[in-house]
Amino acid sequence: LPGRGYVTVAQTPSLEVMPLEDFSEFAEDQPLPGSAYGVGPDGDPKVESTISATVVAPPPGLEGASRALRVHYKFAPGWKFLRVSPQGDRQAPLSGKPYALAMWVHGTGSGDLLRARFTDSTGQTFQPDGGAQTWQGWKYISFPLTGENAGRWGGADDGVVHLPIRLDTLFLVDSPGGRGGEAAVHIAGVTLLRRP
Repeated sequence: LPGRGYVTVAQTPSLEVMPLEDFSEFAEDQPLPGSAYGVGPDGDPKVESTISATVVAPPPGLEGASRALRVHYKFAPGWKFLRVSPQGDRQAPLSGKPYALAMWVHGTGSGDLLRARFTDSTGQTFQPDGGAQTWQGWKYISFPLTGENAGRWGGADDGVVHLPIRLDTLFLVDSPGGRGGEAAVHIAGVTLLRRP
């Protein structure tokens, strides 16, 4: 208000945005190389599934991206989910103070659950929750890398993120309640948000 100055109501910490993966180094309309990312099923090995991961041109509506990863999957009823897991140099510890993993997700309203995983220096694994995929088209989502809104197991098992961390799973799709089903999802523009 004039003559009264300013009062700080809230402060948002500054964040650095670092591109992490745009899939542009991979050939279009080709399977995602296993040397870069492992893509496969997890959960009950007796529950059948089929999964494919292909690098494609992004569906319409996302400016500035030349490539996207399309993951098509089909789960029989039961405990089954899929993981897109970094391999090789992509498993290196993340530098700085990671705050969140973010990406564009093109969905079809499947209702399937989206998650990620990371492991801290003690071997403690965190699985942050990105919620259910309920939208059509592109949406920017993020997974906290601070231990909040995440399941955890192993290592120190104390809920404290001990730096440095490594990405265990870039992207995870889970069938809620083991209902099974078939869907496809695209991801693009993966970034790391970190505190300076």
